[in-house]
Amino acid sequence: MSEIDWTDIKHEFSLLLNLFAKNLDEPSLNEIEHFIKHDEYEMAFELLFLELFNKENLPHFDHKKVKNIALLLKVDQETVYDTDFWITFSKFINQIESQNNNE
Repeated sequence: MSEIDWTDIKHEFSLLLNLFAKNLDEPSLNEIEHFIKHDEYEMAFELLFLELFNKENLPHFDHKKVKNIALLLKVDQETVYDTDFWITFSKFINQIESQNNNE
């Protein structure tokens, strides 16, 4: 089994946070940054997307890359905040993919 490159994960999180910062309130952004600072990437990822699920007018993002990050972080197997996270996340990604295909 290959090792996760946490440097790449941290970099990708930085890009995602910059992209979605305008869609997050300050307390949520601070909490996500706290988890990243403490190398709790799984919690940061889950919280970020729980915040984004009900937002509209999100900027375009690479949904395939985001799904790959989710799989690397194993949020399809274990979550902290929402036991149905993977189901909701998958629907969200499928919806984004469908929107992108219709443009």
